Amino acid sequence: MTRRSLLVSGASIAGPALASRLARSGWDVTIVERFDHLREEGQNVDIRGVGRQVLRKMGLEEAVRAAHTGEVGTQFVDGHGRVVAEFRAGEGDSGGGTAEIEILRGQLSRLLYEQSAGETTYRFGDQIQALRDDGTGVDVDFQSGQTQRFDAVVIAEGLRSRTRAMLMPDARPHELGLYTAHLAIPRIATDNAWWRTMFCGRGRMLFLRPDNVGTMRAGLFFLSDVRGLDRLTPEDTVSVLRKTYADVGWEGPRVLAEMDNGSLYLEGVGQTKLPTWHQGRVVLLGDAAYCVHRSAAWARRSP
Repeated sequence: MTRRSLLVSGASIAGPALASRLARSGWDVTIVERFDHLREEGQNVDIRGVGRQVLRKMGLEEAVRAAHTGEVGTQFVDGHGRVVAEFRAGEGDSGGGTAEIEILRGQLSRLLYEQSAGETTYRFGDQIQALRDDGTGVDVDFQSGQTQRFDAVVIAEGLRSRTRAMLMPDARPHELGLYTAHLAIPRIATDNAWWRTMFCGRGRMLFLRPDNVGTMRAGLFFLSDVRGLDRLTPEDTVSVLRKTYADVGWEGPRVLAEMDNGSLYLEGVGQTKLPTWHQGRVVLLGDAAYCVHRSAAWARRSP
């Protein structure tokens, strides 16, 4: 019998995980990724509940555990860095602000890639240009100029998926008015293994988290009625963040001083709310289909 063929667009988390399972079930799987390499960016992914069960079935639970960031729990601090509340990491597969297993997004993505690469064709530095579904298969035009036919296509891209827009031009993410900025900063002697968080007032939050590569991961969450800040140039993004956090104490000045180190990225937080997750033989998966964020709740209660 001819093997069924599948194209997955997106080589982050959902795409390689799906590819690994379907390739072992007899599918001929190709993953296309617009970047020319695996992206290492991203903060912690906490592995809980069903996620743990999936990793266990994939045989990756111990590999993920070995790549733990080392975070031991969550501390809330005031403007002078004094601890006002503390919660140890959970000891089961679902409890705690800090999960029993925490891994950097880039390291989880690489583990999934390495497991799937032997049975999956990866096409880096290319992307879908057009889709034509005739009911029996999907013809895909790639930006590289090639055309190939697949039995089905999975769009495993982000919240603002460009390929989803080809399929469902009216689909728009529900913006929550919350922005998140992340960067890696040098570790210093006073840093520790806790996820330290400070509420800064006026819908702002600042935190530092340990990682397993010798740096600290800084995060800045803030509310804004202005849309499109995530489309600014790097220079303008730094300017906005420095103005927004200019009055913040504790580690605020240290984080702002590192904004130009090349690791900074900012994104708008939103939700994907769609009436359907497929159209014909093209299916949406992950953030492109059902991205859900509850992060805005803390900010709307912050004084």
